Amino acid sequence: MHAAKHFKRAQQDPRYDTFHFTSHDNPHISTEALEEITGDMTALSYRQEILAEDVEEAPGALWTRGTLDACRISRAPESLIRVVIGVDPPGGATECGIVGAGIALCKCKGVEEMHGFVLADESLRDSPDKWAARVVSTYDRLEADKVLGESNFGGDMVANTIRTVDPQIRYEDVHASRGKAVRAEPIAALFEQGKVHLVREFPALESELTGWEPGRGQKSPNRLDAMVWALTSLMKPRRTISMALIE
Repeated sequence: MHAAKHFKRAQQDPRYDTFHFTSHDNPHISTEALEEITGDMTALSYRQEILAEDVEEAPGALWTRGTLDACRISRAPESLIRVVIGVDPPGGATECGIVGAGIALCKCKGVEEMHGFVLADESLRDSPDKWAARVVSTYDRLEADKVLGESNFGGDMVANTIRTVDPQIRYEDVHASRGKAVRAEPIAALFEQGKVHLVREFPALESELTGWEPGRGQKSPNRLDAMVWALTSLMKPRRTISMALIE
């Protein structure tokens, strides 16, 4: 996203020459190789990765670039009430989603209400011991209260892997009884309402949010799912906490 913005500026600046090539223009990639590479790509991925088109968001995505930019802030409030780390374990060769989020009481248009804050995206594709170590380091750095790990496919694997790095870490299994889209829609709505904020930029996470179309059979969006787990835990109705803070 950051590179795309600079490219657009360069196109309008006479000091720079800009060039655009597709994968079809690459003499080192055969037609057969391209067919193999693109076999499981969505139409959006094909336009982005092969045709090198600057497509910023998918038509059916739950998030838009405009929504994310409108929710972006430069720093999180110091009065975070709770911080959690959402973990979406890798399925096969995919990434392990690791996203930290917090919640704070904010005053908006004279009304005090809970707002969520996406604090970190530390997702990576690596061995279990490496992503577990990343989870623990993120937990420590953000002084988090808990790690939430999806247990649907890994069972106790996620908890056991993380606890080999830190046996004392506070951990809770979360189980998906509904599809990703159903779980993600309420969080997307909170973004639209201005009740969730991105603390600075998260290019890879934001590309997933604006590029994933529910029901299209795309690869599992691990970063998105980790963020949804974290924010769902934080943004549940907490009337007792809210009233105590307001009073």
